[in-house]
Amino acid sequence: MLLVKCMKQLVIANKSTQRQILTKLSQEQKSVAVKFLTWSELLEHLYFRYDKRAVYYLVKTYQMKPAIANEALEAMYRIDSNAVYQNKKLQMLQQMKQALLAEHLFILDPLFPIYLKSCQVVITELPDDRFYEKVILDLKQYTTVKVDVEESKPVYPHSIYEFANTTDEVRYVATEICRKLESGIAIEHIKLCNVSREYQTLIERIFPMYHIPVRLPVSESIYSTTLVQAFLEELDTMPAMELLERLLEQYPSSMNSQIIPKIVAVMNEYTWYDNELKDIKELLIDDFKQIPIPSDSLREAVDVIELDQIAREDHVFLLGFNTD
Repeated sequence: MLLVKCMKQLVIANKSTQRQILTKLSQEQKSVAVKFLTWSELLEHLYFRYDKRAVYYLVKTYQMKPAIANEALEAMYRIDSNAVYQNKKLQMLQQMKQALLAEHLFILDPLFPIYLKSCQVVITELPDDRFYEKVILDLKQYTTVKVDVEESKPVYPHSIYEFANTTDEVRYVATEICRKLESGIAIEHIKLCNVSREYQTLIERIFPMYHIPVRLPVSESIYSTTLVQAFLEELDTMPAMELLERLLEQYPSSMNSQIIPKIVAVMNEYTWYDNELKDIKELLIDDFKQIPIPSDSLREAVDVIELDQIAREDHVFLLGFNTD
């Protein structure tokens, strides 16, 4: 990828690619005026972003579940307010988008087009989706766009193994990780991908036998905890902060001490709401379901990542390769 010195550039890249570029610039001791955005961040600056007010509006106006309201809001990036749609679902999305615009419930960035005029946009990954062709055309209204996608990515030898069952597969992976560690490969460069709940259960059972620390995603949310359940049940009995203080006294634990700030952070997203929080309990429940239970963070461990988070120095085991 070519970055031009002394020319301001906006680079569209995922977090992994951003880290690789910054590492390369640091190694080469290059000083480049560069700003990074992911595709999702770009959409928020170029079009709009939204907060809980927009979700609440859809829930109340269209009797939607909060999760469906969030899905509808994400889909609205692809909806043209002025287009003519024949599909009824697209018509409904367009109607909702126009209503949100009329209610000023989208958060716009009026300075972003001005910023774009002062720099060049460099795109390092282009999703296989025609929608992003439109995004590029919209960017070109303000600035030049350089699509710098690697034509020839590095070729690595990949081995694919077949096992009689998933237990044998996880045991093999554990054995191979031990070999890599013994050969001097740092544990932070060993990754697991495509870890379903079935595999997570096996990893939790098998990896300790090999003394391999692993940082698995937490499947349970804080919604399932006694503290959060009690908070929701008693929300209408006293002010929320007083209730949290009482509940922490009633259910003292280090985990609950970590959950309290997460509850407060959720409530802070609704400071605009003038009525009582108990009236938006459905929204709070949806938020709590998205927050994993705090877990002890291992400083050095095998990580579970997504495919787009892979860095070039990583050694990756893709579990369940032929599944789905």
